[in-house]
Amino acid sequence: LKVCIFEFIIGALRDFAEGTVMLIQIEKDLDSGIQLEPYYKGLFNVNKGFIEAAYHVNYDDAIRSMSEGLTLIPSTKEYNAEKLRIISNIAQYHGLRGEISIANQWIDKWKSIFEQSNSIVHNTLFVFASGAILHDQGKFEEAIALLRKAKNYPNLSVDYPTLYHVILRKMIEILVKQYHLKEAQKVLDEYEDLLK
Repeated sequence: LKVCIFEFIIGALRDFAEGTVMLIQIEKDLDSGIQLEPYYKGLFNVNKGFIEAAYHVNYDDAIRSMSEGLTLIPSTKEYNAEKLRIISNIAQYHGLRGEISIANQWIDKWKSIFEQSNSIVHNTLFVFASGAILHDQGKFEEAIALLRKAKNYPNLSVDYPTLYHVILRKMIEILVKQYHLKEAQKVLDEYEDLLK
């Protein structure tokens, strides 16, 4: 149950301070001998990795923890969305460390999971990660095309505003780099309207 609460605190609430408290409690439980089923141990590792990346900016530990978590998530189709979330984050962390070829390998290796997933949010996250990596490679046109695709998933701005905002910010950055300033201004206006 604590792992599910931890997932909610980190994923839905984005409360990393409270998530760190819960992380410490779960680690104490594990140290005292409490065992978790592999899926929940994997979920714990994934969210621990997310805290490492988002709260502590420690990509080494984030990648290690999330990679361990990924190995514990069952390989059946119903877990594809969860795996897609993990893969997208790991690819982004490699990209943020400047390891573009490794990030690209993660994306390429797991495209089949993306094609099988029905999760709008996780598919969008994967498309965003792919677009960010293309951006890092200087492939601006391809990146912008992917980000436009991600931006158009139904109700994304309402259901997953954080992800929608990140997509808009990345689009603005790319459009400015391409000197498409009018289009960048339109996306910026949309972004500012969302913040009102």
